Amino acid sequence: ILFAKLLGARELIALDTNGKSDPFIQLQVVPHHLFPDCELKLSTVKKSTLDPMYNEMFEFIIPQDQICNGVLVLSVYDYDFISANDFEGEAMVRLTDLPRNSEQHVKWTMALHRPKEGLHLQDSRGSNKRQSCDEVC
Repeated sequence: ILFAKLLGARELIALDTNGKSDPFIQLQVVPHHLFPDCELKLSTVKKSTLDPMYNEMFEFIIPQDQICNGVLVLSVYDYDFISANDFEGEAMVRLTDLPRNSEQHVKWTMALHRPKEGLHLQDSRGSNKRQSCDEVC
């Protein structure tokens, strides 16, 4: 079981006419054919902010024999009541980069692909990794 605690986001892109966004985050483990029991998870929508705080917990059932093939994808959207939600960006982390010890907690900081930088991952031990989308997808 993978427990993912979504803390928040910073400096998102303003996608609404008021200079803000109504962000929510979609979490999923891919590829879907290897993780059929991992349902898509959605955070709550945070109204009118570019720096949302979530503090929400999500749980995914991960088959042990497929961990080396999985990627956790976090996609950020701006909620729109009338039209389709706007895609803001996404970040990804390989499941093999996460600790397997259930007692070990790692905090990741991940920059979105679309805004200003490439994917940037930092674990609590301070080691940094930069990956392009081509390396993860």
